[in-house]
Amino acid sequence: MDLYEAEKRALDLAEQNLAAFKGKKTMTGIWSDVTKGIEGPYDFIVSNPPFHQAGKADRTDVGQGFIRAAAAGLRSGGDFYMVANRHLPYEQTLTEVFAHVVQLADEGGYKVIKAVKAKGGR
Repeated sequence: MDLYEAEKRALDLAEQNLAAFKGKKTMTGIWSDVTKGIEGPYDFIVSNPPFHQAGKADRTDVGQGFIRAAAAGLRSGGDFYMVANRHLPYEQTLTEVFAHVVQLADEGGYKVIKAVKAKGGR
């Protein structure tokens, strides 16, 4: 499992939270801005993109960057799961870069979306 995080402090905390799995599963912390791309290819990606960077509330450009990076970093047929604030409009970007998009949950102000990369392409 690879953990991508642009904030070093958050990456350190994520690794602490997963310490119980150390030695049982291979985990790599990667200090990097996901919007600039990810290694891949991955079978699945789980994302909870930030939306309030640089003091500007409700930014969608960061989440859209996560979506595009995930699409590029997935294997053909791979799954992308995204947790996002309900009111943020990511569906158009998702349908532009994934073959199949479905909302799995909508509660407590959040939505969970699953998107699937087409076999052999988009």
